[in-house]
Amino acid sequence: MKVSLKNNRLMLIVSVVSFLLSVFYAIRRVNYFYLNIYLVYSLLLTSEIAFLFSLIYLTALLKFERESRFILTSFYIFVGLSVVVFISSLNIIGDLIGFEFDTYLNIIAALSIFYLTIIMFFVKSSLLRGPFRIYAITYIISMIFDFGIPILLPLLLSNDSYFKVTRYIGFVDAIPLGAIIYIIYKAGISLNKAVTQLV
Repeated sequence: MKVSLKNNRLMLIVSVVSFLLSVFYAIRRVNYFYLNIYLVYSLLLTSEIAFLFSLIYLTALLKFERESRFILTSFYIFVGLSVVVFISSLNIIGDLIGFEFDTYLNIIAALSIFYLTIIMFFVKSSLLRGPFRIYAITYIISMIFDFGIPILLPLLLSNDSYFKVTRYIGFVDAIPLGAIIYIIYKAGISLNKAVTQLV
């Protein structure tokens, strides 16, 4: 994907859509309300595609800023794993590949997120260094909540309180998506300055 002011605006809209759909699903998890199953799957598909395009654009931004091949390769692997995890999570394919493969795939995806979070601290571009570190920190917070709360809360709370608290974890998953919006926004400011300087 080419980095340009027009594409940056488009990807800003796409990342906002991904963020809003994630918040929508978190609200739906807290206050369950009925939606047609086809609408649920189409919104889920839209959310996942928007997230994948946002990741691809982040990789294009890193390439545009001439980041090292090591960092770019890490992002390519993460995007590829995100696609594979999404495809394996579909009910039709999930039944074909089996539970064990799906579990191993999710473990590999979690390890790749952890690895990518560390890699984000090595971004050297003066434009992207700060926003990518914010993205890494938000991913760390998200992972602590996603993995820590289900493990620690049953030890501290009763079952009823545990289920009430875990309904709100979905809001934490939206935080890294907000960081993606920030990265694309900062890149847009820089691209806009470059365009106005050329004119």
